[in-house]
Amino acid sequence: MKAFTAGGAAIVLLFLSVSLASVSIQAKTIEDLLAEGSLSVEARVNSAESTVKSPVVVSIEFATKRWFAKGSRLSGFSLPNTVIPPISELAINGSLRVGGETWVTQTREIVIFPTRPGLYTVPVIEAQVSVNTNEGVVEGVVRTTPLEFSVLLPEPLSVLDDFFVSSDAEVSIDVTGEKPEGEVYRIGDSVTLEVEVMATGIPAMMIPDWNFPDISGANVYRKPTQREDKSDRGETTGISRTEVSYIFEEGGDYRLPEQRIAWWNSETEELDELVVPEFEWNVSGSRSLSRSLPKLDGLIPNITFAIGLLVALYLIARLWRLMPHIDVLKSLKLKAARKKRQQQFEAAVRQARYVEATDLLYHIHDLPHGDEHTLRSHFKPDTSATELLEQLVALAYGESARGVNPHRLYKLANIRVTANSREHEEFPVALNE
Repeated sequence: MKAFTAGGAAIVLLFLSVSLASVSIQAKTIEDLLAEGSLSVEARVNSAESTVKSPVVVSIEFATKRWFAKGSRLSGFSLPNTVIPPISELAINGSLRVGGETWVTQTREIVIFPTRPGLYTVPVIEAQVSVNTNEGVVEGVVRTTPLEFSVLLPEPLSVLDDFFVSSDAEVSIDVTGEKPEGEVYRIGDSVTLEVEVMATGIPAMMIPDWNFPDISGANVYRKPTQREDKSDRGETTGISRTEVSYIFEEGGDYRLPEQRIAWWNSETEELDELVVPEFEWNVSGSRSLSRSLPKLDGLIPNITFAIGLLVALYLIARLWRLMPHIDVLKSLKLKAARKKRQQQFEAAVRQARYVEATDLLYHIHDLPHGDEHTLRSHFKPDTSATELLEQLVALAYGESARGVNPHRLYKLANIRVTANSREHEEFPVALNE
């Protein structure tokens, strides 16, 4: 009986020891690691003073004398008057010497772009960390202390509405549809500008958009700005691409003013500009009938004008006699020309040459160059034709045109829109199927 009692007591003591050890292991927390000095967290900014729209980098370094079981995760936060890009999931791994021991580190970075001058306070940031210890993996939340930095606005920037800050920036321009110097454009021609900006040290979201204006007499089609960020050895380069097309619908002289974007060079601390130069285009034809008529004040009394008028009347009388024959020949010629244009239009659509197809419509529907009529006003009485025209224009100039059946576009070359009705009638010459 005594032996049993002693054995039972030993078992009880062993159970209590294991239970206490288990409680001790379970009691280990991240706070315990911080308190005993085997884990540390430090937050800092790369500069206590910065410039508006310059990047301010908040670095959070986690260090332990053991090793991390997995990567840390940061909680998001908001800060008024700033732009904060998405926080990278990648950590910078390293090591340091503490009291003669080697500690491992994980560093996370948050980039902040302040948009106004003043004093900024970065709030407490929470982070989930996981550390390997002798007792096992310990996970928990650590918190940083608030940080402050000030932001200044250099005097040259105080008068600007928009700008960006970079250590280096450049612009490149590609022009499509431009004719040789001295050569004029025709109604229906188009010019497309592709402008690319590359800026070092900032994401593309910080590069302002170009503001290409509308031009009277031309249709303007703008693609949404494309933005891309590239990284090389830890340095970010932001790239923005802008595309705008001008389609001339009237004759005359066109001018696209010079376009500028201001930027502050953080290396030289000087104001600089990216420039798209001025463009000028001459389009054959008159802007409108009223603008093309000469001023007649004082011209009628002129003897030369009177003689010319008499000669014109004589020629009109002579031509009147030949008019029936001329009309027949003209009708046959127009039908042959229209059939050829219709076939060219069908081929252009089939081969996805939509800009050429758009230009052919001016010829097929006998829209004279320089007349105030445009394709849109011509097809306006016919709702279905107008819808097809917009789809063709979208295909020609890069806009989204999902669900478009190109073969339906043949209708645009095969109808004659009546002026006083919303209906349409077929041309006598049909397209080849």
